Amino acid sequence: MDPSESQSLLMQVIRLLSATGENDQREKEKIKLERSYRETDARVDKYVNKYADTFEESMKAYSDAMSRVSETLEKIRDVRSQLSSCRVKLRYKHDELRRLWEESQEHETMCKILNDIQELKDVNDELLGLIDKKQYAKASQLLCTTVKALDGPLSQIDGLNELRKEVENKREIIYNALLSNVEKLVFEESCKSVLFGNFQRVPSSGSGREKLQQLLNPGVREAILSKVETGRAEEFQIIKLTNLCQSLVEIGKLQNAIDKININMCPKFRKIIENTLEYQLKQSDRNIGQFLELVVQQVRHVVNALNQTRTAFATVANQQKLNVQMFSVKQVWTAVQVEIQDVLHRHITKKNGSSDLFPVKHQVSSFDFNEQFRRRTNRPLKSLFTFRSSAVGLALESKSDKGAESNMPLLCQPGADNLVLAYITLRDLMKDIDVDIGYTSGSHCELYNYVAQTATESVMDELEIDLENSLSEIDRKAESTYALISDPVTLAALEAKEPIYQWCIEAEKIVRISCHLASNIPTVTNKNAEFLIKALSMFLEKVLSNYRSTVDEDLDDRRILSASWVKDNDIARLLKSLPSWKALEELSHDTPEHETPEEALDKFAKESKVLISNLPESSLSSNEMINDLLKMKALGTLHESLEWFTWKINGYIRAAFKNLKELESVQRQFSDLSDTCLLILHLEIRIHCFYHLSSQMRNSNYWLLSESPEPDVEITKLCQHLSNVDILLSPVLQRSKQKYIIEGVGHFCGSILISNASTIAKINAAGARKMVRNIVTLSQTMNNLSGRREPGLERAGQYYEMLVLTPDELLDSILEKGKLFTELEYADALKLLNRSRGGSPRSLSQQLDRLTDLFEEVGVAV
Repeated sequence: MDPSESQSLLMQVIRLLSATGENDQREKEKIKLERSYRETDARVDKYVNKYADTFEESMKAYSDAMSRVSETLEKIRDVRSQLSSCRVKLRYKHDELRRLWEESQEHETMCKILNDIQELKDVNDELLGLIDKKQYAKASQLLCTTVKALDGPLSQIDGLNELRKEVENKREIIYNALLSNVEKLVFEESCKSVLFGNFQRVPSSGSGREKLQQLLNPGVREAILSKVETGRAEEFQIIKLTNLCQSLVEIGKLQNAIDKININMCPKFRKIIENTLEYQLKQSDRNIGQFLELVVQQVRHVVNALNQTRTAFATVANQQKLNVQMFSVKQVWTAVQVEIQDVLHRHITKKNGSSDLFPVKHQVSSFDFNEQFRRRTNRPLKSLFTFRSSAVGLALESKSDKGAESNMPLLCQPGADNLVLAYITLRDLMKDIDVDIGYTSGSHCELYNYVAQTATESVMDELEIDLENSLSEIDRKAESTYALISDPVTLAALEAKEPIYQWCIEAEKIVRISCHLASNIPTVTNKNAEFLIKALSMFLEKVLSNYRSTVDEDLDDRRILSASWVKDNDIARLLKSLPSWKALEELSHDTPEHETPEEALDKFAKESKVLISNLPESSLSSNEMINDLLKMKALGTLHESLEWFTWKINGYIRAAFKNLKELESVQRQFSDLSDTCLLILHLEIRIHCFYHLSSQMRNSNYWLLSESPEPDVEITKLCQHLSNVDILLSPVLQRSKQKYIIEGVGHFCGSILISNASTIAKINAAGARKMVRNIVTLSQTMNNLSGRREPGLERAGQYYEMLVLTPDELLDSILEKGKLFTELEYADALKLLNRSRGGSPRSLSQQLDRLTDLFEEVGVAV
């Protein structure tokens, strides 16, 4: 039976005995169990006998194993005892080894410190060597390593304090050198080619900024740095800026450098202006417009370089996770405006009417940025704006504390002309400033406000003062004592052909400046228009007053005939409609003159006829003429001055103003007054001729008993007067104006001589020859003055040569030679001959009838 079955059976029996309470049943079960026990015992004996040998062998093996185990246990106990002893011994050795290890660590540390100290001692010399070689990047890296060492394991070593001070001094030296290199790149290298070579513009936006970001990558930077070419100047500059920035970060001075650059912006921009001014002073053309153009170009380059610097510094700071306060675009442009406004003020505003060609001192009050925009003058301008406690403000405070002085000389004399050139030159720059700073529509930067408002108002005030001075100058002097500009070089610069009055130049300057302001600075157009109308009206009033005093219009007992004629609008229009005036206008417009002798004779004949018809029949009084030759010269100069002035202001006004009728009206009055002066001179010469000739001939007796080779006194006076007038007017009038005045005088004199023949009482052959000699003398004078033949005087000579004939011979000459004169002129000759020879009225009537018949039959002689 298997053990499991035995167990199962045993359990079954136990359950049965427990559940059955009858003894019989229990007995049965007992018998059954006993039988099973005997069977099992028999089987056990069987198996014992069967496996007895195996069991004995197993027991022997077990005994051997147990003996070996006992031996092993004994050995283990011995080993254990020994290990315990070793452990105790090792505990003692461990403490000793720890002590020795700690001592070795101390020794190692001491050796390392001593080695570091030795290296730090050499750092000082190495830094000096790198600084001398200007290898600031390596010096910065070495300094950074040294500072870390001194602030790290060596921080507690007091013996290194002196070394720390030396390293700190080297840090300042390297910082100053790096800052100097940055400022040199930004404020010098970026713009030096404006004055001394071709410049490659640095990118300020768009793709340029993307390129800048790429160049700030260390790998790209190193690659480009090794392949720099001449055409890569801007990339090279960005790389240098970035390397310098990295060096500043390594020495822990990035924020200091940013603040210092911010503080130094005003002085640096001022230095640029001073260098440009020094350069411009060496040039032949000291033009503030050219000077400002050079300044603007340099400023643009520097601002671009500053923007690159800002970008490079900000990028490096972000890479190093540094929090820095960067200077803004507004601060950059503010510094630019401060210095440009300063130089503008000194070249625009006159100081107390004195010369500005000497250095002037200026100072800036602390913490008040507005002081830079307040002009250094005894009359301060309006305050524009302030930036208190800003970086630039602090710079200005520092500058004020040091008592900085500006010894900058002036490029040219201060004046409003400079303002116009400045506005034109700075216009685009001011727009860029507005855009960069972000001014909204209608608002502008402070430089614009200064140029377009404050400085313009100051210039307008100065123009008012100049106007008052010019007007007082006209009042203070007599016409003959006015300053006259006659230097050929000056006249050529003024585009004047003849000498002009100084006050006229000053008036033109006032108008020119005002018109230039109006045409270039829109904010003051209306104000300038009002000022111009006022100024021109005041000038016109003063000039008219002096003109009236010249022609004696203010005197009640005198009436200048020529002035009264010209004053009459109808007569003035008539004079301007004559061919001689039209010929003058053609010459003034550079129209070539193509005039035949017949056309010239016809022109002069028309003018003579008009003038003689308007002259009084009775003799003229000397009070009706201008007898002072200086006054005639003054009229000539006034004509040229006003003509030049009108021509000048016409161009200015047309360019600056459109359809401003009031200005055009005042301008026309100046032009009319100029024409009036020339017309008076033109008439005055002829009136003098009429005066002398009529005085000589009226009621004169030319029945001479003997002949005299000398001309009459009045003829001599007239010739002398004409020569004097020509000598006096030649230096002050253009040749075409002299020609207008002189040409035709001979024909006019000839017409007077012929028309006044009727006023002669008597004449004989000797008297006729006397008149011919008078005419020859007058003709020679006119030939010298005009440089041409005088057909009018030749005709008059023929007329008086005809008077040696008898009346019948005179009439016969008409048949032979033709009609050389008019019927009236022949009639006057016949009447004179009859008066002289005592002819009867009947014979005179017959002669006049025959004359009429001849004029109906005979053609005109050519």
